[in-house]
Amino acid sequence: MNKNCLIIFIKYPEVGKVKSRLAKDIGFERATQLYKLFVHDLLVTIKKTELDLLIAIYPPEQKEKFIEWLGSEYRYIEQCGSNLGEKMKNAFDESFVKGYDNTIIIGSDSPDLESYIFDQALFALKEVGSVIGEAMDGGYYLIGFNKGHFLPQIFLNIEWSTSQVFENTCKIFNQYNHPYKQLKKWSDIDTLEDLNNLFDKYKEDISSSSTINFLKTFLC
Repeated sequence: MNKNCLIIFIKYPEVGKVKSRLAKDIGFERATQLYKLFVHDLLVTIKKTELDLLIAIYPPEQKEKFIEWLGSEYRYIEQCGSNLGEKMKNAFDESFVKGYDNTIIIGSDSPDLESYIFDQALFALKEVGSVIGEAMDGGYYLIGFNKGHFLPQIFLNIEWSTSQVFENTCKIFNQYNHPYKQLKKWSDIDTLEDLNNLFDKYKEDISSSSTINFLKTFLC
């Protein structure tokens, strides 16, 4: 059995329920389509790794719709908890119960993440036991633990969706003298400015992703 797992947190792409900040600038239908492409591009990248994939879905009662959208080839788990911290803590617990030794969690807001980031994260887990990647907006785009170094306290008393999430998370690591490796910063795509920066970065790439090709239809 592969002992290394990646969990991606995904919401069902119902119009008006995803990428709401972007939708104010580009429209709800377009924002929903963009979200679907974010997920598509991430799944393509994850397939290039040697990590087992679990898709953590929300809302859980929409599982059949997720299967219709993404296919039955994937393994789905539920996002369980009253806030993001509880959901991530429970997802780590579930992965360890399933027999994985190393688990990485990402969201769906960084569609251009490259496979080497996951390789570096896995190396860090084997080396020091914990890993985190800071997002440009002050959150984090990735967090991972080795089963023997799991620190559930890292998800407590965090004010989610603020610019202090990464800083306060690192404070908890340090409070418990818990070793961790920090990856390079990466962008979450939440605003029109983020989207324009992403487009500017890749618009000249002839082998662009589905996300960038879609952006070429309305950004210039």
